[in-house]
Amino acid sequence: MSKASEFDPQRLARSVTELLVLGMLRRGAMHGYRIAREAAESSGGAFTVSHGTLYPVLRRLERAGLVRSTIEAGEGARRRVYVLTPAGASHLGAEGRWVREVMSRLAHLVNGDGGA
Repeated sequence: MSKASEFDPQRLARSVTELLVLGMLRRGAMHGYRIAREAAESSGGAFTVSHGTLYPVLRRLERAGLVRSTIEAGEGARRRVYVLTPAGASHLGAEGRWVREVMSRLAHLVNGDGGA
């Protein structure tokens, strides 16, 4: 890992939730409830995201230009639907590589081979 990508536990925690959301949106436009539901279903329940966590992440991603939202009228209700932007797709790739590198090094340490 380069100096710029040294392990930062807070970055990892934030990245996991962001990557989960961005990964779901790579499948297509979704509203928040659907993002949470499909993440849980697709992962066999391994990844559950509370709405108290999800919506601040979506707002942060939107402010960063990684997702875009529109308001759509549904069955009697309006809801915000999110889509992945090209910048979001690029970010997903870069952060995904960083997380894979961190996890690989962690696995080496856990397995006792030093993380080289």
